[in-house]
Formats: sequence, C-alpha cells, structure tokens
Amino acid sequence: NKGKISTPLLKTLRGPAGTAGAGRMAAEPEPVARRKQHYHDYAEMTALLRGWADTSPLATLSTIGTSEEGRELWLLTLTDGATGPAESKPAFWVEANTHAGEITGTEAALHLIDTLLSSHAAELEEDEEGGGPMVALFRAATVYVLPRISVDGAELFLTTRAPPWPPPPQPCTVPTSAPGPSLPPSPP
Repeated sequence: NKGKISTPLLKTLRGPAGTAGAGRMAAEPEPVARRKQHYHDYAEMTALLRGWADTSPLATLSTIGTSEEGRELWLLTLTDGATGPAESKPAFWVEANTHAGEITGTEAALHLIDTLLSSHAAELEEDEEGGGPMVALFRAATVYVLPRISVDGAELFLTTRAPPWPPPPQPCTVPTSAPGPSLPPSPP
C-alpha cells in the first residue's frame, strides 16, 4: 500500500488519491525540530523502514536473515523497478552498526535513505519527466542499505544502562623495591 506515511522522518503526500501527485512524497522535509532526536531502537528503525517501503515506489524491504534473538536483519533496496530489476543494475551497498555500540552508523544509514528518497521526490515534484540526477541514479542503479547488522547487540546497548566509559583513572603505584633491575623512585 504505497500511499500511507506514518513515521516521523517520512515526508507527507502532496495530494489525496486520485489527484495529481498522489502517491508521491512532497519536496519539503519535515522540520528537524519535529523529528525524534535520539538513537532509534529496533522497533523504531523497523517502523521507518516499513514506512518507506510502503510509501515509496523506489523502496523494497526484505530480510537477509534473523538474529539469535529473533530480530530481522532488514535490507532496504532502492531502485526504479520500471527500468529493470534491482539485481540487473550496478549497485551501491551500505551497511552499518556492525558492532553493538556503533549505533551512529544506523542513524547515518537512515539519514541517507531519507535524503535519497526526499531528493528523488523533490526532483519529480519540479519536473514531471524526472530529468534530475536522483531520478537518473535510480533508473540506472540500485542502492542497498542494511542499516543495522548487530541488531541484538545494538538493542542491548540502547536499552541497558552501562557504567561510564571510559572508566575513571585508577591510581598507579610503582614498587620501589623489587627483585631484578632497580626501578626509579615513585613520585611523591
């Protein structure tokens, strides 16, 4: 159902079904102040990906596997299917959050998706024929985005209160009398 947008990073539709521009996303992004200003947990990330897949004709959501804790490893494929299947085109692969604490990678990947889709929509808004570089990109190529590899580790990282990092420095003492070569005296 490519027509309902329900997530905060997604753009709003230009017009209702049956009108000019129906099903396309508006060129104006939602104000940053209204966006969620935090790291997205698994459920929020999944909602964004499903939202893009449901509303953008460029986006297809699939899974490349399931984690040990049962979470899907989501892959969002972006391409213009009218010009050929994704796998028949040159591709650009983006993967993020390889290790549990690398959560900014997920945010960068989600931002990339949002930027690509909104730029594509803006070009279509300006030119019905779609003569801009984003439209040309998706006609000729595919972008694959795997926004979180370590889905279980990232969820643990995002939902568990950890001790401060780095840990506070600990005093270090140097023994003044030890077998072997003599050591310099400890500072006072």
